Amino acid sequence: MNKVNETENRYIMKSLYYLFFLFVQLEFIMPEYFGYTSIFRIIRILQHPLTILALIIYIMYLIRDKFVNGVMVFVTFFLGLTIMKHGNVALAFMNFERCSSIIIYYSFLYKIDKKLFYKCISDYWMIILVLNTVITIIKPHGLIQFKSEFADIDKEYYFLGVSNQVIPFYYIGITFNYILCRNNYGSPYRLLLLFVCMWTSELIYASKTSLMGCMIFTAGVLFFSNIKFRIMTKKYRKKWLILIAAGIFLISLMYYLVIFVRIQEKFAKIIETLLHKDATFSSRTMIWDVAFDMILKSLLLGYGAADNNNRYIYIGTSSYNAHNLFLQLLLMGGIVLLACFAYLLVISIVSLNKCNDNKLKGFTLTLVLTFLFTSMSEVYTMYLIFIVFFIAYISRNALKMNVSNILKLSNYKISIKNESNKGGEFLNG
Repeated sequence: MNKVNETENRYIMKSLYYLFFLFVQLEFIMPEYFGYTSIFRIIRILQHPLTILALIIYIMYLIRDKFVNGVMVFVTFFLGLTIMKHGNVALAFMNFERCSSIIIYYSFLYKIDKKLFYKCISDYWMIILVLNTVITIIKPHGLIQFKSEFADIDKEYYFLGVSNQVIPFYYIGITFNYILCRNNYGSPYRLLLLFVCMWTSELIYASKTSLMGCMIFTAGVLFFSNIKFRIMTKKYRKKWLILIAAGIFLISLMYYLVIFVRIQEKFAKIIETLLHKDATFSSRTMIWDVAFDMILKSLLLGYGAADNNNRYIYIGTSSYNAHNLFLQLLLMGGIVLLACFAYLLVISIVSLNKCNDNKLKGFTLTLVLTFLFTSMSEVYTMYLIFIVFFIAYISRNALKMNVSNILKLSNYKISIKNESNKGGEFLNG
């Protein structure tokens, strides 16, 4: 009887945890459409006590976590710098609450129950992605249409935001659900459904940057999901480290060639034919030029949160963000904030290289590289970047050692032993 009661109590507690963390995600990974409704005021009020609770959890359980500490330094520095520079403190404080809280709650749930973590997190991302896709199909021109107050262009807002900002949600949601399936906690059909949703939505949005991202992400996933299981020896891990370093280097080289050298101007006709854009990438090169001038004037510390919704660049009567992740970081907090970002990237990649599962390692590497590549001409919500790095950071211990992997490991050891025996027989002969 006591065992039955214990089982029931455990089930009730897990159910309560599940519902609570679904609610937490709705609060901090809120569909952008809610920001234009009366619901946003309630969500914003509830974020404050949830943030206080998150800080208590951080002090009690996560004070030694390198990744969480890196995020806390990043958002705290940005908030302090904004106050010092007399910037938009409300915006910086909201950034502090959303970024720090979601990473703390994710880290805490991951530490107390991995299975519950993957079920709860992947379910939430699947729900919002499927909802976004269905609503996009029903309302292909968005739930809200209006002329932007920042730039003289028409805006279409979907459930998860502006069309060119939505697709990264799919990369993250697909990765969480992939880890769920690799742990045998969920059906592989979830992945197929989410890929169909991603491509269906992208065909409606017709964003060129997102299209490139979808192609890279899909190609990388298909490639790495078909590689064979191998034991992660030191030699094999070094090969992976070279692959990861080469990927980061290639992305960095592309940033340099496109932003500084402007190599795209030499391929203007090809760009116009394939992407239907000119060599300025829809005036992005003009925005980058203005960003360079601003960065040089405050290289060390940047400007903090800008009053105009973090749009630092003014061209005529319109304002823009930097349309490039690293330029935006330099505008936000200069070299210091960029160094905080680099720290998070490095510890995430180092942890990723320690992952013993080839398929998950390749899948997660594809996620990171896709996100960095598309950030060359877009600036996505900051908490999405932290979640991408968080996935890479936890990948080291993300999978349980399932039976199939144990059998493969055993077979691998037996084959090595047999080969050594054959070698001995040959020498003896």
